[in-house]
Amino acid sequence: MKKEIRFITPNYVELFRIPDGGEIRITYPPGDGRGTVTAQCKYHDEMHFDIVGGTVYHICQFAEIMERVGAKVEPAYQLHGAELVSIAPGEDKCCTFCRMKGNTRIGHIYGDFGHDGSLYFQNWTDSKKGRDTDDFQKELLAVMFRLRQDALKNFDAMKAYCWANPDAKLDNNGLDIYGFKIETESRRYMLRCNFEGKGTFILYAYDKCILIGGVVPHAEDEENLLYRNSDNPFAIGYMRGDFGRSGDEFWHNWFHINESLYNAEFKDEFQIVVDLLRNDVLKNKAASISFCHEHPDARLKKSGGRYGFKTATEKRRYFVSVPDHGGDYFYVYVYDKDIKEN
Repeated sequence: MKKEIRFITPNYVELFRIPDGGEIRITYPPGDGRGTVTAQCKYHDEMHFDIVGGTVYHICQFAEIMERVGAKVEPAYQLHGAELVSIAPGEDKCCTFCRMKGNTRIGHIYGDFGHDGSLYFQNWTDSKKGRDTDDFQKELLAVMFRLRQDALKNFDAMKAYCWANPDAKLDNNGLDIYGFKIETESRRYMLRCNFEGKGTFILYAYDKCILIGGVVPHAEDEENLLYRNSDNPFAIGYMRGDFGRSGDEFWHNWFHINESLYNAEFKDEFQIVVDLLRNDVLKNKAASISFCHEHPDARLKKSGGRYGFKTATEKRRYFVSVPDHGGDYFYVYVYDKDIKEN
């Protein structure tokens, strides 16, 4: 279990958390003489911490002291310039539990505002992929502090924030569910707000290797990128595969084009992207055929019976060629982002 120090109000409403060894900033009122002080804190147990080199406090005791002297307490480490915005089209799938297997999710926080909508509770679930590092936890707690300032201040504040952003409403059988995202340099956080009962929220944390814009039909001038391009200096290689006799298998082979671009970092990304594709267009034979028929504009002009799709990460673009009958090979062609078409 991660050691986190909770800071609360005297009524036990949680305000924020910092990791063990993290720092708080205490701003005393004018005339106090102490000004603003930064202090490192050490975790003792769920209810106690100390300011390094000083007193051990019960979390409620500390809250009462700060309230009595009129001091403001906040985490010293905060996010700057990270905006909370409505999710983009195609990103709603990153706001559900259905993508727990084989993707870039680090884990998620589930929370609510208690019986009267004014409290605050949260619980972290790790996806068990080894990405829950100390650096990530430090950032995650800073993200939560940012969200607690407005969107997740309490139930009424969450509802008002959602209603002020109608474009964030998810198509979810008429339910009042809204999706937002906040980005840092290396991660994306997808927030799902639900009005059912007294309100719940889920914050999904992803490494930034998330498919940009989802999986969409190729553009007309991109069809040449859906075939082997041995002379293209930006072509890394391609994967050929099939769904086996049952239609639910996944057999594949990799073929190099430019082996100098085939490095460890790419291999890690490629595995993540393939896992993501296996949630949609490459899930199985039936799902692949259905995906094609749902996107008639993806049909390739040069190869009757085949459809072409594309997706991208921040560094590379991926083009997926699949047959509409499922009995032939599918291909995933990979290019460095600066694609040059021959």
